[in-house]
Amino acid sequence: MANGVKQANDAIQKVADTYKTAEQKIADAYKNAEQAVKDGVKTAEESR
Repeated sequence: MANGVKQANDAIQKVADTYKTAEQKIADAYKNAEQAVKDGVKTAEESR
């Protein structure tokens, strides 16, 4: 019984860790996209 509970807890922890990692990757991607847009606008303004 206790073993099953531990396995369930481990699985939940793995999902939580995966979610946190995904959340961080999304945040990083958003920041990178935002920077790319700023750089693109700056380049467009400079080339006018």
